[in-house]
Amino acid sequence: MDLNWVITDTTPPIFITCPQDTVLETPFGWGSMWHTITLPDISDNSGVWDLTLYLDGEIQQNSTMLVELFPGNHIVLHVATDPVMNENTCAYNITVMLSDTEPPTPISCPLSRTIESDVPLAVTWVEPVFQDNSGYIDKVESNYESGSLMAWGVHDVVYLAYDNSTNMGTCSFTITLRSLPCSILHPSINGALICHDSYAGRFCVSMCNSKRDFLLPSPELSVPNDYVCSVSGDWYPYNFTYDCLASNNSEPIMSSEYYYQGFCNETSAQESMQNQALTMYNKADVDITMGSNLTANDFYVQCGELITKQDLSN
Repeated sequence: MDLNWVITDTTPPIFITCPQDTVLETPFGWGSMWHTITLPDISDNSGVWDLTLYLDGEIQQNSTMLVELFPGNHIVLHVATDPVMNENTCAYNITVMLSDTEPPTPISCPLSRTIESDVPLAVTWVEPVFQDNSGYIDKVESNYESGSLMAWGVHDVVYLAYDNSTNMGTCSFTITLRSLPCSILHPSINGALICHDSYAGRFCVSMCNSKRDFLLPSPELSVPNDYVCSVSGDWYPYNFTYDCLASNNSEPIMSSEYYYQGFCNETSAQESMQNQALTMYNKADVDITMGSNLTANDFYVQCGELITKQDLSN
């Protein structure tokens, strides 16, 4: 009687040793470290096996190797396979921590400042200087460079300094570029001047109390819809407003938006004027640098002197 025996190998390789999870520190002042991944001890009943190494999910060319590890958690996976494809694994974590956690510090950092100009400027400053406990600054980055051309407005300048351990230090300051100061524009007598200030100038509307009207020296003249102070500090179209006095006109000179109810210093009257000025601002042809998406609270009221016609005659 013939017996045919088939021997089947179902036993996978055995990891005699498998490293435990480990925590390592980078050398002082370094942002990474070199580490050698060594072979674990393995046995198999066949005496033969293949070993494949994965680092952070990526297959490696060699089963043992010198690797550069950066701060964080790294997963090491050894896969042992025998000739009949029985497989076993050994996995562990390597956590790399920075030994240097102190960021660079600025030993000089420019102060914030305000500059007045009627044109955009190339603004210069002394570059900040950083120092680090490691004695080495790896790189410095900034969102502006000294000599950058700046328009009217607020510019937040930020410098970021990194050491070899990727610790980051900062130096920040503000450059504010404003238009030249506006000359004085007085509010109308018995009226008000409602204005919005921006870094590029000033926008104003002149208003009269509803019981009075604008006094024009000549019928050929007209009341401007608004007054704009440009970056030069000059007013357009005039550097004066027309006063408000009792009028015999059957119809007001301007539309209703140019008149207010009540006393100028009353809160309700000022809130109404602010809303009216906002409406006229949105209709006006002003440069975008004057501001966009404004609200009534972006306007303020200046009340004119209260004088009667009799006072003027005296």
